[in-house]
Amino acid sequence: MTIYIQRKDPISYEQSDNYDWILDAKCRGVYGLFHAEKSNNPDVQKAKSVCNGDPKAKEAWEREPCPVKRECLAYAIQNNEKFGVWGGQSERERRKTRRYNNIKSRAPRRTVE
Repeated sequence: MTIYIQRKDPISYEQSDNYDWILDAKCRGVYGLFHAEKSNNPDVQKAKSVCNGDPKAKEAWEREPCPVKRECLAYAIQNNEKFGVWGGQSERERRKTRRYNNIKSRAPRRTVE
């Protein structure tokens, strides 16, 4: 499957149960920052800068984008992750990407009984 983030930015992605890419994520070990409740929360922007890289950062590794950003985003879109920043996108941005690609989530909606 190919997921288009923007018209010229496709992600080729095959759903798999192999999540080894998580070991290379820049956010590994960072807790709380990536699950801010509101998209206008400053933590959302901080989380996105970890994913996308921060050109103003002092350390070189902080300026680079996460090496598994694309895998992370594809995973979140395919599994209908409802909360937090995944692959540099908020839940609202992922919803737009899903609609743009006409993607139905693989994960069933959770219901409260």
